[in-house]
Amino acid sequence: MSEHKFVVGQRVQFLPDWFIDPTTEGQYTVVRLFHKEGHLPQYRIKSEQDGHERMVLEDRLDGLLGPATAKRSLPPLRGGKRSG
Repeated sequence: MSEHKFVVGQRVQFLPDWFIDPTTEGQYTVVRLFHKEGHLPQYRIKSEQDGHERMVLEDRLDGLLGPATAKRSLPPLRGGKRSG
């Protein structure tokens, strides 16, 4: 069982503990999971704004609704036509 709170493809909010550049905070997508650093899992995340990637600890992330690749599901076909 994974000890990671987030999964690859999940959208997250990055909350840096440093404020060198105000553009670092924002929405990212998890692109890779890494082993723990101390007691916290690590992630590689990619900015949805500029594509920049960062390595961050789990305590700097908050989850957003739905994965980055989520698509709206359509109701099942009935008689060759979509219902709804």
